[in-house]
Amino acid sequence: CKLNNGGCAHICAERTIRGHVITKCQCRAGYHLHSDNKQCIGTAYKSPNICCSNPNRCDHVCINNPGSYACACHKGFFLKLDERSCADLDECFLLNNGGCSQLCLNTQGSYRCACDYGYRLLSDGKTCQDIDECAINKGGCSHTCQNTAGGYQCQCPRGYIMQQDNKTCEDINECETSNGGCEHRCVNDKGGYRCECGQGFVPNANQTHCSDVNECEVQNGGCGKHTCINTYGSYKCQCLDGYRLDAR
Repeated sequence: CKLNNGGCAHICAERTIRGHVITKCQCRAGYHLHSDNKQCIGTAYKSPNICCSNPNRCDHVCINNPGSYACACHKGFFLKLDERSCADLDECFLLNNGGCSQLCLNTQGSYRCACDYGYRLLSDGKTCQDIDECAINKGGCSHTCQNTAGGYQCQCPRGYIMQQDNKTCEDINECETSNGGCEHRCVNDKGGYRCECGQGFVPNANQTHCSDVNECEVQNGGCGKHTCINTYGSYKCQCLDGYRLDAR
């Protein structure tokens, strides 16, 4: 072995058997002896599985490397500075609201999109679309339903007033306030009202005031050849001399 390392590529080992010195070539770790018993050929190095020796080294995944190891995290988590612990990744903060059109709700290892009240989530799981509440039974409105962004509103026609439930319209009795502006009689109708005049009167053009009817203008009020005298709201017949008024 002292001469040219015994011709061995790596290690020359000597031992004495029955007085004779026998040399044998050996290889360093990772190599094996060639068939010429002198040269060494590289052997694939199989390192010990460090991950298996301590499965609690990493929070999630332990990757075995030659002579060492590395920790990795599941999808939706990131590796902390200690290079072994995993923390939840807030996709809503890092990924432009998670791509959600409205609400992004972060969950452990993931996230999900949600919608504001009055919207529904489409099949893409990200886009919110307004719900037309009026399309189903008029949204519960007794009269008119007006759809709005994210909601709806019940509306009442003229002559009605909205009740506390914000859905039911109740007729306004206009006659209860100043007799509806009518000079004589106020008649309430559904969604409105009308003025009526007493006997002997007709409505003016404004339909609220009444004018006296001059009954004497039509066939002398039925007084015949005698005198017809118009009065406010009525009339009377007056007989000529020598006549008296029939009780009829």
